[in-house]
Amino acid sequence: MRNIEATEEYEPLVAHFVDSKGTSVWYNEARHELKRGRKRVNITPMESTLLTTFILHPDELLSNFAIYYKLHPNDAIMEGMYGYNLIQNIVHPQISRLRSKLDQVGLSSCLETQWGDGYRFSFSTPEDSSG
Repeated sequence: MRNIEATEEYEPLVAHFVDSKGTSVWYNEARHELKRGRKRVNITPMESTLLTTFILHPDELLSNFAIYYKLHPNDAIMEGMYGYNLIQNIVHPQISRLRSKLDQVGLSSCLETQWGDGYRFSFSTPEDSSG
């Protein structure tokens, strides 16, 4: 079960879903807070931007370029391999930090890396789908 609330007029995202084990997961963008059951973690504004992007695009593969533009919407894209490597070197550490925070509440497996393509966030963890 998933309930995501957002309006066209920007309001901070509040998301709630329940995993297959019946554990509630809450995310509050305004507070930069993620909770799963009794575990809670605060995330940085940049991590919050990332998590909001993933929650609003569940199960969708997001490229490094798409993620970069969400983090830095006013930056001009750099062409060629230099630009790609630079963007990858900016996005990858942000993803790693977010994954570390997700791990603190038992959700790191929700964020999947597809090497060479990008990242995908799923509301169900691999453990959830097996049972």
